Amino acid sequence: MVTFIYFFGLSFVVSQVAGDYGVVSARRKLDGSPWTNFYCISFNKRFRDLPSTTADHVVPRPLLDLSNVTGCHEQDFAHVNATGTVVAVNRGQCNFTDKARLAQKSGAVGILICSQDSLFTPAAVNQTTDFAEINITVAIIMWSSFTQIQKLGSLIEVILFVPVLETRFDPNMIIIFLIAVSCVVFGGYWSGITQLDKRKRRVRAGHRGKGGDRGSKTDTDSEEGEEEDDEDSVEISLPAIAIFFVLVCTFIVLLYFFYDYLVYVVIGLFVIAGSSGLYYCLKPIFNRMIPVTCRVPPNKVPCFRSRPDAKNLLLFGVCLAVGIFWAVQRKAEYAWILQNILGYTFCINMLRTVHLPSLKICTILLILLFVYDVFFVFITPLFTSSGDSVMVDVATGDKSHTGEKLPMVFQVPRLTKDAVNACPQQYSLLGFGDIVVPGLLAGYSHAFDLTVKSSRVYFIGVCIAYAVGLVITFVALAVLKTGQPALLYLVPCTLLTIFLIGWKRREVKQLWNGKATCPKKDDDHTQDVEKATSESAASVKSEVSSNSSTENENRTLLRR
Repeated sequence: MVTFIYFFGLSFVVSQVAGDYGVVSARRKLDGSPWTNFYCISFNKRFRDLPSTTADHVVPRPLLDLSNVTGCHEQDFAHVNATGTVVAVNRGQCNFTDKARLAQKSGAVGILICSQDSLFTPAAVNQTTDFAEINITVAIIMWSSFTQIQKLGSLIEVILFVPVLETRFDPNMIIIFLIAVSCVVFGGYWSGITQLDKRKRRVRAGHRGKGGDRGSKTDTDSEEGEEEDDEDSVEISLPAIAIFFVLVCTFIVLLYFFYDYLVYVVIGLFVIAGSSGLYYCLKPIFNRMIPVTCRVPPNKVPCFRSRPDAKNLLLFGVCLAVGIFWAVQRKAEYAWILQNILGYTFCINMLRTVHLPSLKICTILLILLFVYDVFFVFITPLFTSSGDSVMVDVATGDKSHTGEKLPMVFQVPRLTKDAVNACPQQYSLLGFGDIVVPGLLAGYSHAFDLTVKSSRVYFIGVCIAYAVGLVITFVALAVLKTGQPALLYLVPCTLLTIFLIGWKRREVKQLWNGKATCPKKDDDHTQDVEKATSESAASVKSEVSSNSSTENENRTLLRR
């Protein structure tokens, strides 16, 4: 449970952002053929930014192939004419700043550094002076891509640019939309039912406590299962929200400074939390398919005190194997599918597990995370030396030398065939927090609906508002052409909707305090009337019996 809450906090670290990736295209010099083959490069725009345009609007530059040397010594450029060219050198022996400084001194307008490992942003040694002294394009290209360019011959010209999206709308946004909305709907629905069942179990437990009867062995197994479910659920209080908010803000700052170390901690937590989420989502289906119960014998092992079912232990082992397989294959082309499955079940299980007791707690949590999202995306660039937001640096991992990415996002690759697709990192992203936070409000609204018997009007309203807010987020993303904090649009849409419905139904006070009362049915009223009538008849009968007894005593006295 602690792992779930901890990773729940980490899920707010990521937003929709894009890194500094561009493309290079090559053709034979003076050939005049169209630019067709594009290869991904990563560059540091603080040295020199690349134009954001189409291939036809970029000035071609001659390519000087020095990939057999590292470009770390002046003699590497002594016997060649590098003026106005883009120089290609091999990686190694010295830092990127030394390579770029020597290339610029020889007259080059850009340098391509061939890497056999991975693409990452070339960094400066001294950020105060290096960015001011070097004014050429500094980019990294994969060695496998450069060998394809070499096949064109010796006289080659290249173009380097950041391709604009020829189509602002990509079909993968529909997939992201369906993932997010279905997760909020299913998770919120399950959350409401879980909260109602939890109240009923508490009432039954109170009745059993008064009766003092432990019941049969079957009842005991049922009670153990109910206790296990109760231990999984957590109700968030106001002090818990304050502590949670401080921890989230602290951790994103720590990630900003110690990304290369903490990213592996986050990956490990994702394996545990994602595997557990997959287990709890499959557990009801698995138990329905195999209804046999075979609990672990009584023992003193802390994690087995509740005597879990043996078949559930087998299921958890399979789910954990899926999580470990993702961790091993996380850089494969298909890894995003496994990541989305684990993330989807994690979000649904979080909504099932974490409950908010009132609209007051919901409002405070959503507003705090709204401020968090806006601050770390739009305000932190004013304080960082690079001018980038802390959220952007953490989400993209541009400063990392490991090439690792944080896994707390849903990601779907672009489906349109643009030049930008030359880079495999082109995904549409949506952080888990952008689903879990509104989903908590949806779960509370569903629980409230079930309590007041309101035909799920609050739950449906919040789900529709979430879908509308997500559409607004996508529109803003396409129009502004930069990553957007989704909570900036989702929080107002969902909160305003539930308040408007509550105001219309005159239930705002009950919503705010979380003290909903179930209206009495006609049968309940009839039972109350019958009960009052029977009590009145019993009272009259008792009074008549008392009067009759008094008359008999008086007659006995007169006879005497």
